[in-house]
Amino acid sequence: MAQDGRVPKIWCNCTSFLGAAMVVAWGPAVASTGVVAAACASPPTALSSAMRTFQHHDETQPIAFGIQLPEGRSPLAFVEATALEVMDYLRDDPRGPFTCIDEKLGESGFRKWGFASDSGEPILKTDWHGQSSCGDGAKFFVPRLNALSPMRRAPPRIVAFIEAFRAVNIPCWKRVSEAMEHVKKRALIEDNQELCNYADIFSRAITERTHFGGVEAQVWRGGELVMKSHTDGAMGLLHLGLTLGGRRTLRVGKFSEQHSPYRSQESRRRGKRPGDEVSVWNPAAYHKDELWDVEQVGGSAYLSLPFSFEHGVQYNKGNVADPVIALQCRFAFISEAEALEVNGQRTGNMRVIAEAMAEALSAAVDRSELRMPSLHEISALEAQLLVGDELCPPLPGDRGHLAREARPSTRSARIGSALFSPTSGRFTGMTLLGAIAFRGVRLAVR
Repeated sequence: MAQDGRVPKIWCNCTSFLGAAMVVAWGPAVASTGVVAAACASPPTALSSAMRTFQHHDETQPIAFGIQLPEGRSPLAFVEATALEVMDYLRDDPRGPFTCIDEKLGESGFRKWGFASDSGEPILKTDWHGQSSCGDGAKFFVPRLNALSPMRRAPPRIVAFIEAFRAVNIPCWKRVSEAMEHVKKRALIEDNQELCNYADIFSRAITERTHFGGVEAQVWRGGELVMKSHTDGAMGLLHLGLTLGGRRTLRVGKFSEQHSPYRSQESRRRGKRPGDEVSVWNPAAYHKDELWDVEQVGGSAYLSLPFSFEHGVQYNKGNVADPVIALQCRFAFISEAEALEVNGQRTGNMRVIAEAMAEALSAAVDRSELRMPSLHEISALEAQLLVGDELCPPLPGDRGHLAREARPSTRSARIGSALFSPTSGRFTGMTLLGAIAFRGVRLAVR
């Protein structure tokens, strides 16, 4: 309490952290004023976001089919949501690489975060991990390298988003895990050890919360660009795509039936292994109704199985002021042996895994079990992460944080699980943050 009896004005970038910090800084006297209750109640409009639920891209075809595998085409679900406020919040992280783009941040600024042109593609890319329990240098499987590689931890807001996305959608991941357990039981009955191993690998990945923990960040600031058509490896059996800025189009090749035929043999690429699909950019390869063009603009999110379908991306013209910024979030495998065991497989057993994943995801969307987290949920976890790293959220007028290089995260502290109800998947509030004794917090008192 200030000497004149007024409650000082305090700002922090997380409303939940605000209430905890006030109690730590001023003690019970502030709690009695009711200010803490107000801060910990519903978040202010500027930090609020509607709980965006995912919907099927095509309600008439919640389960479609992609590439040809033994026993038929691989099933897929494709669901999407929009949350512009969330994407803006991730992009504007003062500790991330994107805040100074409007100020014509040079290539050197991106290199500090690991961005570089890919050997086969001109866009800038880097690989991060989104695991709050690991610091910089932790090794995870990188699909484009096909090997384990040390990764830098993603910027705090992206890590907080991934943790929040996992936490608010617990019923969905439970459904996926149950589907994998059902596949394991089927495999044991059929004495199919390979299928049992595959199901166990993905079931444990969900249980250990490594889904979406591998993050490939992409930036394009040039003219129009069409990327080659391809399919992803097994890390793409559960894939979250986020567009933080710019505009791009994802073209998906899909079919209506498990045994839908190809077009004439002449339209297919020759010299490829059996089951290899034609390019989605080849007008002779697909009928019009066998393509989805999914527009991705700032605020767009999709969840799907790009393992299952041929696809390509077209980037619209970008520039320094309005670049295309995208995040591709996949499984973060810590075992190279397990990653290599599944990543290159295009077998009937992998089709069974894809079918279980697609049906579980589709069922979750039908039951409104999949949504984007709110800004309130993300910012609370961001504050917890910053506390664990002994970093104070930036205060108003603090310009130094914009020029401050991201600090290497040598510490690690798992966040998220204590803030959410495992039964309802709902955000439960401030008890964890309120118990944190944040050392060295300096609040602006005005």
